[in-house]
Amino acid sequence: MRSKLSGKLAQWNQSQAEPPPKRPRTVKVLITLAGIMAVGAGGLWYLHPRLATAGLDPWVRLTLQGDRQMDSHDPTSAIDSYERAWALRPDEAELAAKLGDARAADGDFSGAVESYNAAVTLAPDDPTYRIKRGDVHAAAGHHEIAVADYDQAISLKPDHAGALRQRAAAKLEVGDYQGAVDDAAKSIAVKLDDPGPFRVRGRARLALGDPAGALADLDESIRLAPDSAIALHARGRAKQMLGDAGGAESDHNRAILIEPVNPDYYIDRALARRARGNLTGAITDLAKAIELRPKDARAHLERANARRDRGDRHGAVADYTRAIELEPGRAVAYFHRGITRAAWGKPTAAVADFNKVIELEPTNIDALIARSDAKERSRDFGGAITDLNQVLHLDPKHAYAYCARGDIRRELGDYPNAIQDYDHAIQAKPDYGYAYYSRGQARWDSGDPGGAVSDFRWVVDRSTDPSLVKLATQYLSAAGNMQ
Repeated sequence: MRSKLSGKLAQWNQSQAEPPPKRPRTVKVLITLAGIMAVGAGGLWYLHPRLATAGLDPWVRLTLQGDRQMDSHDPTSAIDSYERAWALRPDEAELAAKLGDARAADGDFSGAVESYNAAVTLAPDDPTYRIKRGDVHAAAGHHEIAVADYDQAISLKPDHAGALRQRAAAKLEVGDYQGAVDDAAKSIAVKLDDPGPFRVRGRARLALGDPAGALADLDESIRLAPDSAIALHARGRAKQMLGDAGGAESDHNRAILIEPVNPDYYIDRALARRARGNLTGAITDLAKAIELRPKDARAHLERANARRDRGDRHGAVADYTRAIELEPGRAVAYFHRGITRAAWGKPTAAVADFNKVIELEPTNIDALIARSDAKERSRDFGGAITDLNQVLHLDPKHAYAYCARGDIRRELGDYPNAIQDYDHAIQAKPDYGYAYYSRGQARWDSGDPGGAVSDFRWVVDRSTDPSLVKLATQYLSAAGNMQ
Protein backbone atom coordinates (compact mmCIF):
# COMPACT_ATOMS: atom_id res chain seq x y z
CA MET A 1 0.00 0.00 0.00
CA ARG A 2 2.79 2.42 0.92
CA SER A 3 4.50 2.03 -2.44
CA LYS A 4 1.23 2.89 -4.17
CA LEU A 5 0.80 5.99 -2.04
CA SER A 6 4.34 7.19 -2.66
CA GLY A 7 3.77 6.60 -6.36
CA LYS A 8 0.72 8.84 -6.19
CA LEU A 9 2.78 11.60 -4.63
CA ALA A 10 5.35 11.32 -7.39
CA GLN A 11 2.58 11.36 -10.01
CA TRP A 12 0.99 14.44 -8.43
CA ASN A 13 4.22 16.40 -8.36
CA GLN A 14 5.37 15.26 -11.80
CA SER A 15 1.99 15.99 -13.35
CA GLN A 16 1.90 19.59 -12.17
CA ALA A 17 5.41 20.96 -11.86
CA GLU A 18 8.56 21.58 -13.83
CA PRO A 19 11.40 19.16 -13.00
CA PRO A 20 12.07 19.76 -9.28
CA PRO A 21 15.37 21.33 -8.23
CA LYS A 22 17.84 19.23 -6.34
CA ARG A 23 16.72 18.82 -2.72
CA PRO A 24 18.39 21.47 -0.53
CA ARG A 25 20.43 20.41 2.44
CA THR A 26 19.90 21.57 5.98
CA VAL A 27 20.92 25.19 6.45
CA LYS A 28 22.40 24.61 9.88
CA VAL A 29 24.40 21.66 8.57
CA LEU A 30 26.19 24.04 6.19
CA ILE A 31 27.15 26.21 9.13
CA THR A 32 28.77 23.28 10.94
CA LEU A 33 30.75 21.91 8.01
CA ALA A 34 34.04 23.47 9.03
CA GLY A 35 35.31 20.05 9.98
CA ILE A 36 34.46 18.68 6.53
CA MET A 37 36.14 21.60 4.79
CA ALA A 38 39.32 20.70 6.66
CA VAL A 39 39.29 17.37 4.84
CA GLY A 40 39.40 19.32 1.58
CA ALA A 41 37.61 19.53 -1.78
CA GLY A 42 34.16 19.92 -0.21
CA GLY A 43 32.66 16.81 -1.83
CA LEU A 44 34.95 14.26 -0.18
CA TRP A 45 32.26 13.27 2.31
CA TYR A 46 30.45 11.40 -0.46
CA LEU A 47 33.52 9.16 -0.78
CA HIS A 48 34.28 8.90 2.92
CA PRO A 49 31.06 9.67 4.84
CA ARG A 50 32.40 8.45 8.18
CA LEU A 51 35.45 10.68 7.87
CA ALA A 52 33.32 13.61 6.65
CA THR A 53 30.92 13.45 9.60
CA ALA A 54 33.57 12.92 12.25
CA GLY A 55 33.32 15.56 14.95
CA LEU A 56 29.86 16.83 13.92
CA ASP A 57 26.95 17.08 16.32
CA PRO A 58 25.12 13.74 16.40
CA TRP A 59 21.87 15.21 15.01
CA VAL A 60 23.81 16.76 12.10
CA ARG A 61 25.56 13.49 11.38
CA LEU A 62 22.25 11.63 11.40
CA THR A 63 20.68 14.27 9.14
CA LEU A 64 23.50 13.93 6.60
CA GLN A 65 23.11 10.18 6.77
CA GLY A 66 19.41 10.54 6.04
CA ASP A 67 20.22 12.84 3.12
CA ARG A 68 22.52 10.25 1.60
CA GLN A 69 19.88 7.55 2.06
CA MET A 70 17.28 9.70 0.32
CA ASP A 71 19.74 10.35 -2.50
CA SER A 72 20.11 6.55 -2.76
CA HIS A 73 16.29 6.16 -2.95
CA ASP A 74 16.11 4.45 0.42
CA PRO A 75 13.41 6.43 2.28
CA THR A 76 12.83 3.68 4.84
CA SER A 77 16.38 3.95 6.15
CA ALA A 78 16.23 7.75 5.86
CA ILE A 79 13.18 7.80 8.12
CA ASP A 80 15.15 6.02 10.83
CA SER A 81 18.03 8.48 10.52
CA TYR A 82 15.80 11.57 10.51
CA GLU A 83 13.70 10.28 13.42
CA ARG A 84 16.83 9.78 15.51
CA ALA A 85 18.02 13.27 14.57
CA TRP A 86 14.58 14.69 15.36
CA ALA A 87 14.66 13.10 18.82
CA LEU A 88 17.82 15.12 19.46
CA ARG A 89 16.67 18.39 17.86
CA PRO A 90 12.85 18.68 17.83
CA ASP A 91 13.13 22.42 17.15
CA GLU A 92 14.48 22.22 13.59
CA ALA A 93 11.76 22.99 11.02
CA GLU A 94 13.82 21.84 8.05
CA LEU A 95 14.62 18.55 9.76
CA ALA A 96 10.91 18.00 10.38
CA ALA A 97 10.27 18.66 6.69
CA LYS A 98 13.01 16.21 5.68
CA LEU A 99 11.33 13.57 7.82
CA GLY A 100 8.06 14.45 6.11
CA ASP A 101 9.69 14.06 2.69
CA ALA A 102 11.02 10.62 3.61
CA ARG A 103 7.71 9.47 5.04
CA ALA A 104 5.88 10.68 1.94
CA ALA A 105 8.38 8.91 -0.31
CA ASP A 106 7.82 5.76 1.73
CA GLY A 107 4.03 6.04 1.35
CA ASP A 108 3.27 7.06 4.93
CA PHE A 109 1.07 10.04 4.14
CA SER A 110 -0.36 10.48 7.64
CA GLY A 111 3.15 10.44 9.07
CA ALA A 112 4.28 12.92 6.45
CA VAL A 113 1.45 15.29 7.34
CA GLU A 114 2.38 15.01 11.01
CA SER A 115 5.98 15.98 10.21
CA TYR A 116 4.93 18.89 8.00
CA ASN A 117 2.59 20.07 10.75
CA ALA A 118 5.61 20.26 13.03
CA ALA A 119 7.59 22.19 10.41
CA VAL A 120 4.72 24.65 9.95
CA THR A 121 4.49 25.18 13.71
CA LEU A 122 8.23 25.83 13.97
CA ALA A 123 8.40 28.09 10.89
CA PRO A 124 4.94 29.64 10.50
CA ASP A 125 6.15 32.28 8.03
CA ASP A 126 7.71 29.84 5.57
CA PRO A 127 5.24 28.86 2.77
CA THR A 128 7.36 25.88 1.66
CA TYR A 129 6.15 23.51 4.36
CA ARG A 130 2.50 24.33 3.71
CA ILE A 131 3.05 23.57 0.02
CA LYS A 132 4.66 20.23 0.86
CA ARG A 133 1.75 19.36 3.14
CA GLY A 134 -0.68 20.37 0.41
CA ASP A 135 1.11 18.13 -2.08
CA VAL A 136 0.72 15.15 0.24
CA HIS A 137 -2.97 15.86 0.77
CA ALA A 138 -3.45 16.20 -2.99
CA ALA A 139 -1.62 12.93 -3.71
CA ALA A 140 -3.89 11.22 -1.18
CA GLY A 141 -6.93 12.58 -3.05
CA HIS A 142 -7.80 15.19 -0.41
CA HIS A 143 -7.79 18.08 -2.86
CA GLU A 144 -10.03 20.40 -0.83
CA ILE A 145 -7.60 20.18 2.10
CA ALA A 146 -4.71 20.72 -0.31
CA VAL A 147 -6.35 23.92 -1.58
CA ALA A 148 -6.53 25.20 2.00
CA ASP A 149 -2.80 24.54 2.44
CA TYR A 150 -1.96 26.32 -0.80
CA ASP A 151 -4.20 29.21 0.27
CA GLN A 152 -2.10 29.61 3.42
CA ALA A 153 1.14 29.48 1.44
CA ILE A 154 -0.11 32.10 -1.02
CA SER A 155 -1.26 34.36 1.81
CA LEU A 156 2.36 34.32 3.01
CA LYS A 157 3.83 34.84 -0.47
CA PRO A 158 1.20 35.95 -3.04
CA ASP A 159 3.57 35.63 -6.01
CA HIS A 160 4.79 32.11 -5.21
CA ALA A 161 4.59 30.49 -8.64
CA GLY A 162 4.75 26.94 -7.30
CA ALA A 163 1.95 27.45 -4.79
CA LEU A 164 -0.23 29.08 -7.44
CA ARG A 165 0.47 26.23 -9.86
CA GLN A 166 -0.30 23.55 -7.27
CA ARG A 167 -3.48 25.29 -6.15
CA ALA A 168 -4.58 25.51 -9.77
CA ALA A 169 -4.02 21.77 -10.12
CA ALA A 170 -5.97 21.02 -6.94
CA LYS A 171 -8.83 23.25 -8.06
CA LEU A 172 -8.90 21.37 -11.35
CA GLU A 173 -9.37 18.13 -9.44
CA VAL A 174 -12.29 19.48 -7.36
CA GLY A 175 -14.06 20.87 -10.43
CA ASP A 176 -13.29 24.56 -9.91
CA TYR A 177 -12.19 24.96 -13.50
CA GLN A 178 -12.35 28.74 -13.68
CA GLY A 179 -10.42 28.98 -10.42
CA ALA A 180 -7.80 26.68 -11.93
CA VAL A 181 -7.56 28.88 -15.03
CA ASP A 182 -7.14 32.01 -12.91
CA ASP A 183 -4.45 30.52 -10.65
CA ALA A 184 -2.56 29.07 -13.59
CA ALA A 185 -2.54 32.49 -15.27
CA LYS A 186 -1.05 34.04 -12.13
CA SER A 187 1.61 31.35 -11.96
CA ILE A 188 2.48 31.86 -15.63
CA ALA A 189 2.82 35.61 -15.05
CA VAL A 190 5.47 34.90 -12.39
CA LYS A 191 7.28 32.07 -14.17
CA LEU A 192 6.89 31.86 -17.93
CA ASP A 193 9.08 28.82 -18.50
CA ASP A 194 7.18 26.36 -16.29
CA PRO A 195 5.14 23.88 -18.37
CA GLY A 196 2.98 22.93 -15.38
CA PRO A 197 0.55 25.87 -15.27
CA PHE A 198 0.12 25.80 -19.06
CA ARG A 199 -0.77 22.12 -18.76
CA VAL A 200 -3.21 22.71 -15.91
CA ARG A 201 -4.85 25.68 -17.64
CA GLY A 202 -5.17 23.70 -20.85
CA ARG A 203 -6.92 20.84 -19.05
CA ALA A 204 -9.20 23.28 -17.21
CA ARG A 205 -10.12 24.98 -20.48
CA LEU A 206 -10.99 21.59 -21.92
CA ALA A 207 -13.37 21.01 -19.01
CA LEU A 208 -14.89 24.47 -19.62
CA GLY A 209 -15.57 23.57 -23.26
CA ASP A 210 -12.82 25.74 -24.77
CA PRO A 211 -10.76 23.30 -26.86
CA ALA A 212 -9.14 26.07 -28.92
CA GLY A 213 -7.83 27.82 -25.80
CA ALA A 214 -6.80 24.47 -24.37
CA LEU A 215 -4.89 23.62 -27.52
CA ALA A 216 -2.87 26.85 -27.35
CA ASP A 217 -1.93 26.19 -23.71
CA LEU A 218 -1.06 22.56 -24.31
CA ASP A 219 1.06 23.41 -27.33
CA GLU A 220 3.14 25.70 -25.09
CA SER A 221 3.32 23.12 -22.31
CA ILE A 222 4.58 20.49 -24.76
CA ARG A 223 7.09 22.94 -26.25
CA LEU A 224 8.54 23.37 -22.77
CA ALA A 225 8.26 19.69 -21.79
CA PRO A 226 7.95 17.52 -24.93
CA ASP A 227 7.72 14.23 -23.04
CA SER A 228 4.73 15.02 -20.82
CA ALA A 229 2.27 12.19 -21.41
CA ILE A 230 -0.44 14.09 -19.52
CA ALA A 231 -0.10 17.14 -21.78
CA LEU A 232 0.00 15.03 -24.95
CA HIS A 233 -3.10 13.14 -23.90
CA ALA A 234 -4.95 16.35 -23.06
CA ARG A 235 -3.91 17.91 -26.39
CA GLY A 236 -5.18 14.83 -28.16
CA ARG A 237 -8.55 15.31 -26.49
CA ALA A 238 -8.58 18.98 -27.52
CA LYS A 239 -7.85 18.04 -31.12
CA GLN A 240 -10.61 15.42 -31.03
CA MET A 241 -13.09 18.06 -29.83
CA LEU A 242 -11.98 20.32 -32.68
CA GLY A 243 -12.58 17.56 -35.24
CA ASP A 244 -8.93 16.64 -35.83
CA ALA A 245 -9.14 12.91 -35.14
CA GLY A 246 -5.88 12.25 -36.96
CA GLY A 247 -3.98 14.75 -34.84
CA ALA A 248 -5.65 13.36 -31.74
CA GLU A 249 -4.55 9.82 -32.56
CA SER A 250 -0.98 11.02 -33.14
CA ASP A 251 -0.83 12.70 -29.73
CA HIS A 252 -2.31 9.66 -28.01
CA ASN A 253 0.30 7.48 -29.75
CA ARG A 254 3.05 9.60 -28.23
CA ALA A 255 1.44 9.56 -24.79
CA ILE A 256 1.19 5.76 -24.89
CA LEU A 257 4.85 5.42 -25.87
CA ILE A 258 5.80 7.47 -22.79
CA GLU A 259 3.30 5.89 -20.40
CA PRO A 260 2.07 2.57 -21.84
CA VAL A 261 0.13 1.47 -18.75
CA ASN A 262 -2.42 4.30 -18.55
CA PRO A 263 -5.82 2.94 -19.67
CA ASP A 264 -7.26 6.42 -20.28
CA TYR A 265 -4.81 6.97 -23.11
CA TYR A 266 -5.99 3.82 -24.87
CA ILE A 267 -9.65 4.76 -24.37
CA ASP A 268 -9.20 8.18 -25.93
CA ARG A 269 -7.09 6.83 -28.79
CA ALA A 270 -9.91 4.38 -29.41
CA LEU A 271 -12.34 7.30 -29.74
CA ALA A 272 -10.04 8.93 -32.30
CA ARG A 273 -9.72 5.67 -34.23
CA ARG A 274 -13.48 5.11 -34.16
CA ALA A 275 -14.00 8.63 -35.52
CA ARG A 276 -11.64 7.75 -38.37
CA GLY A 277 -13.54 4.53 -39.14
CA ASN A 278 -10.90 2.19 -37.69
CA LEU A 279 -13.27 0.09 -35.59
CA THR A 280 -10.85 -2.84 -35.30
CA GLY A 281 -8.12 -0.58 -33.93
CA ALA A 282 -10.59 1.05 -31.56
CA ILE A 283 -11.77 -2.30 -30.19
CA THR A 284 -8.14 -3.43 -29.77
CA ASP A 285 -7.35 -0.28 -27.76
CA LEU A 286 -10.41 -0.72 -25.57
CA ALA A 287 -9.52 -4.34 -24.91
CA LYS A 288 -6.09 -3.13 -23.74
CA ALA A 289 -7.72 -0.53 -21.48
CA ILE A 290 -9.92 -3.23 -19.95
CA GLU A 291 -6.88 -5.47 -19.47
CA LEU A 292 -5.16 -2.65 -17.56
CA ARG A 293 -8.28 -1.68 -15.59
CA PRO A 294 -10.87 -4.49 -15.76
CA LYS A 295 -13.54 -2.58 -13.84
CA ASP A 296 -13.50 0.50 -16.05
CA ALA A 297 -17.14 1.11 -17.00
CA ARG A 298 -16.21 3.74 -19.59
CA ALA A 299 -13.93 1.32 -21.45
CA HIS A 300 -16.70 -1.28 -21.64
CA LEU A 301 -19.18 1.37 -22.77
CA GLU A 302 -16.95 2.65 -25.55
CA ARG A 303 -16.11 -0.88 -26.71
CA ALA A 304 -19.84 -1.58 -26.84
CA ASN A 305 -20.31 1.47 -29.06
CA ALA A 306 -17.54 0.33 -31.40
CA ARG A 307 -18.92 -3.21 -31.52
CA ARG A 308 -22.38 -1.88 -32.31
CA ASP A 309 -20.95 0.21 -35.15
CA ARG A 310 -19.30 -2.93 -36.52
CA GLY A 311 -22.60 -4.83 -36.37
CA ASP A 312 -21.67 -7.04 -33.41
CA ARG A 313 -24.89 -6.60 -31.45
CA HIS A 314 -24.26 -9.57 -29.14
CA GLY A 315 -20.86 -8.18 -28.15
CA ALA A 316 -22.26 -4.67 -27.81
CA VAL A 317 -25.08 -5.73 -25.48
CA ALA A 318 -22.63 -7.78 -23.41
CA ASP A 319 -20.35 -4.77 -22.95
CA TYR A 320 -23.23 -2.40 -22.18
CA THR A 321 -24.43 -4.88 -19.59
CA ARG A 322 -20.98 -5.09 -18.02
CA ALA A 323 -20.75 -1.29 -17.91
CA ILE A 324 -24.11 -1.22 -16.10
CA GLU A 325 -22.95 -3.87 -13.63
CA LEU A 326 -19.89 -1.77 -12.83
CA GLU A 327 -21.81 1.52 -12.59
CA PRO A 328 -25.55 0.91 -12.13
CA GLY A 329 -26.26 4.62 -12.16
CA ARG A 330 -24.70 5.19 -15.59
CA ALA A 331 -27.73 6.26 -17.63
CA VAL A 332 -25.84 6.45 -20.93
CA ALA A 333 -25.13 2.70 -20.83
CA TYR A 334 -28.83 1.88 -20.44
CA PHE A 335 -29.63 4.32 -23.24
CA HIS A 336 -27.23 2.82 -25.76
CA ARG A 337 -28.19 -0.73 -24.83
CA GLY A 338 -31.80 0.27 -25.44
CA ILE A 339 -30.93 1.75 -28.84
CA THR A 340 -29.08 -1.46 -29.76
CA ARG A 341 -31.96 -3.67 -28.63
CA ALA A 342 -34.48 -1.55 -30.52
CA ALA A 343 -32.43 -1.83 -33.72
CA TRP A 344 -32.19 -5.56 -33.06
CA GLY A 345 -35.99 -5.82 -33.16
CA LYS A 346 -36.45 -6.12 -29.39
CA PRO A 347 -38.63 -3.12 -28.54
CA THR A 348 -39.90 -4.51 -25.22
CA ALA A 349 -36.36 -4.95 -23.87
CA ALA A 350 -35.48 -1.52 -25.26
CA VAL A 351 -38.41 0.07 -23.39
CA ALA A 352 -37.11 -1.47 -20.14
CA ASP A 353 -33.73 0.16 -20.73
CA PHE A 354 -35.26 3.53 -21.54
CA ASN A 355 -37.44 3.26 -18.43
CA LYS A 356 -34.23 3.03 -16.38
CA VAL A 357 -32.71 6.04 -18.13
CA ILE A 358 -35.79 8.13 -17.39
CA GLU A 359 -35.83 6.90 -13.80
CA LEU A 360 -32.26 8.19 -13.45
CA GLU A 361 -32.77 11.30 -15.59
CA PRO A 362 -36.48 12.26 -15.75
CA THR A 363 -35.90 15.15 -18.17
CA ASN A 364 -33.79 13.18 -20.67
CA ILE A 365 -35.51 14.11 -23.93
CA ASP A 366 -33.50 11.66 -26.06
CA ALA A 367 -34.62 8.77 -23.84
CA LEU A 368 -38.27 9.89 -23.97
CA ILE A 369 -38.16 10.03 -27.77
CA ALA A 370 -36.40 6.67 -28.02
CA ARG A 371 -38.93 5.08 -25.65
CA SER A 372 -41.76 6.59 -27.67
CA ASP A 373 -40.34 5.04 -30.83
CA ALA A 374 -39.93 1.64 -29.15
CA LYS A 375 -43.50 1.80 -27.81
CA GLU A 376 -44.78 2.65 -31.27
CA ARG A 377 -43.02 -0.42 -32.67
CA SER A 378 -44.76 -2.46 -29.96
CA ARG A 379 -48.10 -0.95 -31.08
CA ASP A 380 -48.43 0.92 -27.78
CA PHE A 381 -49.55 4.11 -29.48
CA GLY A 382 -51.06 5.66 -26.38
CA GLY A 383 -47.82 5.19 -24.45
CA ALA A 384 -45.82 6.60 -27.36
CA ILE A 385 -48.00 9.73 -27.52
CA THR A 386 -47.70 10.18 -23.75
CA ASP A 387 -43.90 10.20 -24.03
CA LEU A 388 -44.00 12.72 -26.87
CA ASN A 389 -46.37 14.91 -24.88
CA GLN A 390 -43.77 14.93 -22.11
CA VAL A 391 -41.06 15.94 -24.59
CA LEU A 392 -43.17 18.83 -25.80
CA HIS A 393 -43.83 19.86 -22.22
CA LEU A 394 -40.06 20.03 -21.68
CA ASP A 395 -39.39 21.65 -25.06
CA PRO A 396 -42.48 23.22 -26.71
CA LYS A 397 -40.56 23.85 -29.95
CA HIS A 398 -39.24 20.33 -30.47
CA ALA A 399 -39.99 19.85 -34.18
CA TYR A 400 -39.14 16.15 -34.26
CA ALA A 401 -41.55 15.39 -31.40
CA TYR A 402 -44.38 17.13 -33.23
CA CYS A 403 -43.62 15.13 -36.37
CA ALA A 404 -43.40 11.84 -34.46
CA ARG A 405 -46.72 12.48 -32.75
CA GLY A 406 -48.22 13.50 -36.06
CA ASP A 407 -47.05 10.22 -37.64
CA ILE A 408 -48.76 8.20 -34.92
CA ARG A 409 -51.99 10.17 -35.24
CA ARG A 410 -51.90 9.79 -39.01
CA GLU A 411 -51.45 6.03 -38.62
CA LEU A 412 -54.46 6.01 -36.29
CA GLY A 413 -56.50 7.97 -38.86
CA ASP A 414 -56.64 11.14 -36.77
CA TYR A 415 -55.78 13.37 -39.73
CA PRO A 416 -56.86 16.78 -38.36
CA ASN A 417 -54.65 16.47 -35.26
CA ALA A 418 -51.83 14.94 -37.31
CA ILE A 419 -51.91 17.91 -39.70
CA GLN A 420 -51.94 20.27 -36.73
CA ASP A 421 -48.81 18.55 -35.36
CA TYR A 422 -47.04 18.93 -38.71
CA ASP A 423 -48.05 22.61 -38.74
CA HIS A 424 -46.39 23.06 -35.35
CA ALA A 425 -43.28 21.22 -36.56
CA ILE A 426 -42.98 23.55 -39.56
CA GLN A 427 -43.48 26.60 -37.35
CA ALA A 428 -40.67 25.40 -35.12
CA LYS A 429 -38.42 24.48 -38.06
CA PRO A 430 -39.49 26.16 -41.33
CA ASP A 431 -37.10 24.14 -43.53
CA TYR A 432 -38.13 20.75 -42.10
CA GLY A 433 -38.64 18.75 -45.31
CA TYR A 434 -39.95 15.65 -43.56
CA ALA A 435 -42.74 17.69 -41.91
CA TYR A 436 -43.87 19.01 -45.31
CA TYR A 437 -43.80 15.53 -46.81
CA SER A 438 -45.70 13.99 -43.87
CA ARG A 439 -48.30 16.76 -43.90
CA GLY A 440 -48.71 16.14 -47.60
CA GLN A 441 -49.39 12.45 -46.87
CA ALA A 442 -51.94 13.34 -44.18
CA ARG A 443 -53.68 15.77 -46.51
CA TRP A 444 -53.67 13.21 -49.30
CA ASP A 445 -55.12 10.50 -47.05
CA SER A 446 -57.76 12.88 -45.65
CA GLY A 447 -59.05 13.80 -49.12
CA ASP A 448 -57.24 17.11 -49.66
CA PRO A 449 -55.14 16.44 -52.79
CA GLY A 450 -54.72 20.16 -53.47
CA GLY A 451 -53.11 20.78 -50.09
CA ALA A 452 -51.07 17.61 -50.49
CA VAL A 453 -49.72 18.69 -53.91
CA SER A 454 -48.63 22.02 -52.43
CA ASP A 455 -46.61 20.22 -49.74
CA PHE A 456 -45.10 17.71 -52.18
CA ARG A 457 -44.06 20.51 -54.53
CA TRP A 458 -42.28 22.24 -51.64
CA VAL A 459 -40.36 19.02 -51.01
CA VAL A 460 -39.39 18.59 -54.67
CA ASP A 461 -38.34 22.21 -55.06
CA ARG A 462 -36.57 22.79 -51.74
CA SER A 463 -35.71 19.58 -49.90
CA THR A 464 -32.09 18.38 -49.84
CA ASP A 465 -33.14 14.80 -49.01
CA PRO A 466 -33.10 12.73 -52.23
CA SER A 467 -35.32 9.99 -50.78
CA LEU A 468 -38.02 12.50 -49.81
CA VAL A 469 -37.80 14.15 -53.21
CA LYS A 470 -38.29 10.76 -54.90
CA LEU A 471 -41.34 9.90 -52.78
CA ALA A 472 -42.89 13.35 -53.25
CA THR A 473 -42.37 13.08 -57.02
CA GLN A 474 -44.29 9.80 -57.02
CA TYR A 475 -47.21 11.46 -55.26
CA LEU A 476 -47.16 14.35 -57.76
CA SER A 477 -47.17 11.84 -60.62
CA ALA A 478 -50.16 10.10 -59.07
CA ALA A 479 -51.90 13.45 -58.62
CA GLY A 480 -51.28 14.26 -62.30
CA ASN A 481 -52.78 10.94 -63.35
CA MET A 482 -55.92 11.72 -61.32
CA GLN A 483 -56.59 14.96 -63.18
